[in-house]
Amino acid sequence: MAFHLLRILLFISSILIIGIGLSFFILGPSVTLGMLLELSKPLLTNPVPITDMATPNVDGEIRTLSPFLISYGVLVMLAAKHLRTHLYYVPHLLAIFFATGIGRVLSYYIQGEPHQLFYVLLAVELGMPILLYLIYRMVVVKLTKG
Repeated sequence: MAFHLLRILLFISSILIIGIGLSFFILGPSVTLGMLLELSKPLLTNPVPITDMATPNVDGEIRTLSPFLISYGVLVMLAAKHLRTHLYYVPHLLAIFFATGIGRVLSYYIQGEPHQLFYVLLAVELGMPILLYLIYRMVVVKLTKG
């Protein structure tokens, strides 16, 4: 049961990661974050538009880095597809995902308070890897016992 749950959650995560990466690359960060803001509105209090993502520097940097996000999503998908033989890679992939949340925390302390949307993203980036790791541990314990 835990094995299948882990596989499904990894597949869903990979599709979302690839989709967001493609959106960053094709539509740009301003449009992508605007869409994420619309989806997150039920979680936010009085959300205002994100206005500083359309600068050429930010747009260029995020579009340049988005293929790495897409590649990461593909690696997560491959791990999910071949989970029995690629189970070893799951905690490493989760550590990378968790590191993105740490980067967001560093930005908060160095640059200051971000838009509300980024708190939602922070919760996902720190929470999902922990949840998935707990499920991963259940899978490993079950496999080593039986």
